[in-house]
Amino acid sequence: MTTKKKVPMQVEQAVESARPDPEVVAVAQRRQFSSNEKRRILTLADACTQPGEIGALLAPGA
Repeated sequence: MTTKKKVPMQVEQAVESARPDPEVVAVAQRRQFSSNEKRRILTLADACTQPGEIGALLAPGA
């Protein structure tokens, strides 16, 4: 036979509120570029000569 310890209501509520919500609601948003920015990126991409340079150019945060 096991007995369940009584936990004060405040402690129980604190534990419940400390648990993160497992539901993921954030949705990735595509990057949007103005026509001037697109033109600038294409000019830089045309100047790339080595493998991987275009990928590095387009990598976010690079």
